[in-house]
Amino acid sequence: MVDEYFTVSLRIWHPTLLGDAITGALCLTPEVSHSVGTQRTTPFGDPLEGLYRCTYWSFPLVEKTPGVFTDGLSELLRRIERYRGFFAQTALDGGRTELFVGVFKEDSVGFTLEPHVMIELASLSLELSVDIY
Repeated sequence: MVDEYFTVSLRIWHPTLLGDAITGALCLTPEVSHSVGTQRTTPFGDPLEGLYRCTYWSFPLVEKTPGVFTDGLSELLRRIERYRGFFAQTALDGGRTELFVGVFKEDSVGFTLEPHVMIELASLSLELSVDIY
């Protein structure tokens, strides 16, 4: 019985680039996106006070999958390697790009990243964020 599951999303924050421009550059349709300078809203679309201070864009790369996320991380990085230039430009522009991993496990959990995986993440200008539930 598998008792550990994970999800992975690509998340981008950018100070000036609009969400549609990110969508166009990556040819991926985001699950969530809002652009800098637009009206803030709730997840249900109801207006909130103020405007978004930066663009946020999120795309699910791996839906809830049984197993340990580190086992497939190198392959996932190879899948998104073609976006290297976009990720690097995002960082140069003052934005950030990350892989957001959700780990679902009832017991304690930990993980180790091998040096070559950390090098791959850095060479792609990617941060790694992990939430354990």
